[in-house]
Amino acid sequence: MLNKIKNKVSKLFNLPAKILVNMGFTPNLLTFLGLLFSIFSGLLYYFRYIFYAGILVLVSGLLDALDGAVARLSGKITAFGGFFDSVADRYSDAIILASIILSGLCDIFWGILAIIGCFLVSYCRARGEAAGVKKMSIGIAERPERLIILALATFLEVFFSKAIYYAVILLVALSHFTVVQRIYYVWKNLR
Repeated sequence: MLNKIKNKVSKLFNLPAKILVNMGFTPNLLTFLGLLFSIFSGLLYYFRYIFYAGILVLVSGLLDALDGAVARLSGKITAFGGFFDSVADRYSDAIILASIILSGLCDIFWGILAIIGCFLVSYCRARGEAAGVKKMSIGIAERPERLIILALATFLEVFFSKAIYYAVILLVALSHFTVVQRIYYVWKNLR
C-alpha cells in the first residue's frame, strides 16, 4: 500500500543514503545492522522494555529502507543483496513476533498466525515474480506498513495495556488479506 507513495518517500532517503555511501557503508552492512537491531528489539520486547523495543523496531525499519537506497546510489544492486535482504527481513519479523509471544504481550495463537501471514506475504511475492508476474508490490500490508503498525502499538502499549495484543490481531487480518490480494493478482495476470 505504501508503495504508491514510495517514490515520494524514497526521495527523503536520498540524502541520508548519500551520507552513508560517503561514509563507506554497503547495502549488505545496513541489512545486517537492521537484522541486529531487530534482534535487540526482540530482546527488549522479551524483557518488557516496551518503549525502547519500539524505537529499535523503527531503527530496523529505517535501515531496511536505507539499504535499498544505498544500493541504488552506490550502484551495488546485486542478486545476492536482494536475497540477503529478504532473508534478513524474514528473520527480523520472526524474531520480533516470537519475542512478543514469549513475553506474553500476545497469545501464541495470534502470534503464530501473524508470523505465518508475514512470511506468506513475502512468499507470494517471490513465487509470483518467479512465475513471471511483474509489479508484485501490491497489497494492504507490506513490510513497511506492518512495522509501522507494530511500532505505533508498541508506543501505545506504554499508555494502554493490550495495544500490542490488538495490533498483532490486526497484523494477522491485514497480512492474510494481503496474501489473498496477491493470490488474486497472480491468478489474474497468469490467466
